Amino acid sequence: MVRNIWARYYDLITFMDKQVSDLLAQLEEDGLADDTIVFFFSDHGMGLPRFKRTLYDSGLHVPLIVRFPSGYRRMSPQAPGGRSNRLVSFVDFAPTVLSLAGVSIPGYMQGVAFLGPDAGPARDYVFGAASRVDEVYELSRSVRDKRYNYIRNYMPHLPYIQPSEYPDRAEIMQELRRVVAEGKLTGVQKQFWGPTKPVEELYDTTADPHEIHNLANSSKHQRVLERMRKVHRQWVSDTRDVGFLSEAEMHIRAEGSTPYEIAREPDKFPLQRIFAAAELVGKGRGKLAQLVELLQDEDGAARYWATVGLTVLGPQAQPASEHLGELLTDPQPNVRFAAAGVLCKLGLCRDALPVLAQGLTDERETVVLHAAREIQGIGAKACPIVPQIKAAQARCKNPDGSYKNNNHAMFIDWALKYALANCQQQL
Repeated sequence: MVRNIWARYYDLITFMDKQVSDLLAQLEEDGLADDTIVFFFSDHGMGLPRFKRTLYDSGLHVPLIVRFPSGYRRMSPQAPGGRSNRLVSFVDFAPTVLSLAGVSIPGYMQGVAFLGPDAGPARDYVFGAASRVDEVYELSRSVRDKRYNYIRNYMPHLPYIQPSEYPDRAEIMQELRRVVAEGKLTGVQKQFWGPTKPVEELYDTTADPHEIHNLANSSKHQRVLERMRKVHRQWVSDTRDVGFLSEAEMHIRAEGSTPYEIAREPDKFPLQRIFAAAELVGKGRGKLAQLVELLQDEDGAARYWATVGLTVLGPQAQPASEHLGELLTDPQPNVRFAAAGVLCKLGLCRDALPVLAQGLTDERETVVLHAAREIQGIGAKACPIVPQIKAAQARCKNPDGSYKNNNHAMFIDWALKYALANCQQQL
């Protein structure tokens, strides 16, 4: 099956090559070939584990070819057929096209032009981000220089490969999940299928191009780790990374505005305070007292990350259960749901489950999706609220059975489908 999928992939590349040939021929036929600079690149990897949705080179490193007609060849830094080892990010495309067209590059653009008269200095780093895809929440960030790739996972309690309706339909995912369940994976094959993931990852892509050996704990690489960690933190600050607001909270704070705008208003998005709380996630039991103190922080996003930090501690978070119980009435929905999730995992579901069930009735679909995923995450402990789960699924659909929208309504249903499966496995 895996061989068949790869064969199909290469067949599609062959077909794509023909399509590109047809487009170039059309430019010739239209008399535009001598006046057109052509950019050729792909999207971010195949729909397989360790490819799309991940921050490894297999998920982020894509081909990029730029074809200059003879009249514009002076603008190319390389001779025809030449290759550059310059680091390029997709955010560099827009300023590069403006530079080639002789248009001034706005100062608010993140990217650096890599061609044309306004080309900037070569990058030392490129950056990656993983957040929600479909119904699956995640928050990881990456920094890549020419040799090393650093990844910071802010939800290390979640597996690399979470249950997800769309990819789980694929034949290869079904086959992989079968062999995982049967315990047939060995060695590095199992590495990506554990229940959790490291807080930090560091790979030497020269010595280890497949990024198998995590060097984050290597004494020989601590200086590299610290450098990449520092660059990551600076990037979060420079870009005002609004991803450190949970999605529903982002929409709530941005009502009447946009996430971009509120990210630049310190009273609505105190980034350093929020980021400092997120940085405590995964730092061990020694941070328990600090996390408990943050549960009382005046900013809801800081309270949320403190709760996530306690989730990561697992049973070691038991001393915080009373404080978590106080958050079940928190004004921020995601704080309530995260606290309820921790409490349920600690075996304290009595007061927590009604909070999650109530979350499924919220009029805001972004809020409901967070509740649905938290319910999915507590496994069979959600069994007492199965009627509420089914009612929420029904609200996602029109009378004809179609989804009310192909965004949150569909994703809510997908998450709750897995939640019901967890309960059925218990029966």
